[in-house]
Amino acid sequence: MTFDEFNEEVNKRAAMRYPDMDVSIREVLKNNGTILHGFSMSPKDRRFSISPTIYMEDFFSKVQDGMDISDAIERIFSTFDSHIDKSQDIKFTGELLTDPDYVRTHVFMTLVNKEKNAELLADAPHKDFYDLSVEYRIRVNIGDESEGVGSILIKNNILDMSGVKADELHDLAMNNTRANFGVTVRTMRDVMVSMMGKDAAMFLPPEDDMLPMYIISNDNNINGAVNILYDDALAQISERVGGDLVVLPSSVHEVICVPADVSSVEDLTAMVQSVNAGQVAPEEQLSDNVYMYDAEEHLLSDAATYEQNHQEDESFVRPRHR
Repeated sequence: MTFDEFNEEVNKRAAMRYPDMDVSIREVLKNNGTILHGFSMSPKDRRFSISPTIYMEDFFSKVQDGMDISDAIERIFSTFDSHIDKSQDIKFTGELLTDPDYVRTHVFMTLVNKEKNAELLADAPHKDFYDLSVEYRIRVNIGDESEGVGSILIKNNILDMSGVKADELHDLAMNNTRANFGVTVRTMRDVMVSMMGKDAAMFLPPEDDMLPMYIISNDNNINGAVNILYDDALAQISERVGGDLVVLPSSVHEVICVPADVSSVEDLTAMVQSVNAGQVAPEEQLSDNVYMYDAEEHLLSDAATYEQNHQEDESFVRPRHR
């Protein structure tokens, strides 16, 4: 079975099971220019305005791995039903996009790769940070967000309709993102224990015997890499390790911080590139570069800027860049 044939079968069965719904599978432009195929349905009587989008690629992959096609399609429908039940409690309509108070209280930010998202960013307010960009979104769901955060990218036309000024967005998003999603700093050991269970702690070396590695993310570990823009998270880690940091962009969801003298920037950059190429989904990749945090200046920059800032500082003990 081809991917197109799988989608046709999903459409056919959906039309039979949900006769009161308009059914569609359409291409959706996601992060980093990734194109996915989103399945969605909306009532023909338009009795609610929010419908979940379920991406077909994961389910088709399961069929290729041996899952029965009927089981895969039933999972799609069950996922849809579950999300529709939750969506009934979401009081969102398009008119809210013209309400400046709603936009001001619901805007948040995510961090994306500037070059790979050039098409989306061309028509959207954003703030560049070296090879990254901050994009702004309107949050539309409240409650359990373990499966993601429903949101709408703020494009220029939405900004115009809202009456919110472009120069307000960043400060509003900085405040809302922290307040709604939190900022977390955890050691790699803590992360491993949370993934493997508390019993795994007895098999891991003590914290002091492990390489100092810290993870910055947020409460739900979704789009948490943006939290490197909060200086206090980086300052907390630099105080613990006693100096400057190298910041490794693990994904759009989290970053890893290590002491600046733990390895060369070239080696750490090569490691990030290798992990991106083999282990991180294309739509979740953030950057192939690493960043430096100057603890004394409280300044996050790319490696070249960090190097330039210290070229004339004779007292500076240079991290192992080369």
